[in-house]
Amino acid sequence: MSQQATVEKITHSEALPAASFEFLFTSSAAKRQRHQQEAVQLLLEKYGDEVSAENFAQKDIHFQQLQSILSEASSIFPLRAVQKEIYHNDSGTAFVPAGLKKLLLNIDSRFVVRPGSLADLQKFVQYANENKLRYTLRGAGTWPFGGAIPLH
Repeated sequence: MSQQATVEKITHSEALPAASFEFLFTSSAAKRQRHQQEAVQLLLEKYGDEVSAENFAQKDIHFQQLQSILSEASSIFPLRAVQKEIYHNDSGTAFVPAGLKKLLLNIDSRFVVRPGSLADLQKFVQYANENKLRYTLRGAGTWPFGGAIPLH
C-alpha cells in the first residue's frame, strides 16, 4: 500500500450517527454521586462546620429552584470552609501567597452543582443563562493549568 493510500484511509471519516451518542443522554452518575457524597461526609465529619443544605436553601432562591429542577442523579450543596479551600484552588495556585491571591482573585461561590446526567447539565446551563448567573466549570484541580475554566 502506498503512503498516499494510507494517508487517505486515515483522514477519510464518515459522520457518526446520532445514535452513537445516545448513551450520553441515557447515562446517569446517580450511584457514583451517592457514594461520593457518603465519602465526603466521612472525610469532613471531623470539621464540624457543616452547612445544612436545608438552612441554606431557605436563604437562596436559586439553590431552591435548582434542587427542584435537577434530578436525584445530581448533587447541589453549599460549601463548608474546608471545601472552599479545595474548590477555590487548584495545584497551579498552591505556590501563590494567600495575601496576593486574595488581592488579585475575587473568588466567591454560593454553592456547587454536580450534574449527574447530560440532561441535568443542560438544565443547569439553561437556568443559569435565563437567570444571568455566573458559573465556573471545574475540573479536578489536579493539573496546574486550566483545571478550572472561568466563563465570566
